[in-house]
Amino acid sequence: MYASQSRLNCHLVGMDAATENSVRDLVQRWGFNVTTAPDVESWLATADLDHPGCVLAMVERPVQLLKSLEAACSPLAAVVLIAKTDTRSVVEAMRAGAVEVLEISSDMALLPTAVDHACAASVQRQQRLSEATAAQRRLAQLSDGERDVLQLMLHGKVNKNIASRLGIALRTVEARRKRVFTKLGTRSLAEIAAVLQTSGLLAATMLVSLN
Repeated sequence: MYASQSRLNCHLVGMDAATENSVRDLVQRWGFNVTTAPDVESWLATADLDHPGCVLAMVERPVQLLKSLEAACSPLAAVVLIAKTDTRSVVEAMRAGAVEVLEISSDMALLPTAVDHACAASVQRQQRLSEATAAQRRLAQLSDGERDVLQLMLHGKVNKNIASRLGIALRTVEARRKRVFTKLGTRSLAEIAAVLQTSGLLAATMLVSLN
């Protein structure tokens, strides 16, 4: 099991007592640290959403839980457990970000594989979030003037055009351009574009609009 190697958290949410006891015994044997909560609201109020792991959710509105994880930028990945599968419920849960949807009465043999998939997805999410945070911190180092220059660089403007557009000296543009590369730890516009892509949508809001 993935958990036995990583010592991840497993959160059991919304289960009845019998199901919770059964599932808790399983995931503890697999090496998880286990937490339990009777419903989504109480779980969100106390849960550690910042570390990777999996959520096994047996709740009436799994989409609420999944959207809450997304809004919190949590790396946790969820497996949804339902009494009886139907196409609409499965599609809604998967679209909202569930790794798997399992029917309690017939699919529990698939639980180990589903949990492994959720753990792998969670660790990957954590890596992406860490990379995005690092990229955002690098972008945050830029001054307003450096962001102005960067915005025009990304639109293919050469130094002379940037100086004219911003009404500053060519040497100032060259100095700002150099600082942009230094602060972002990049050597080309392609590498800058990679930093922006890694940082996600937040990066776009950090740049000055020059329409």
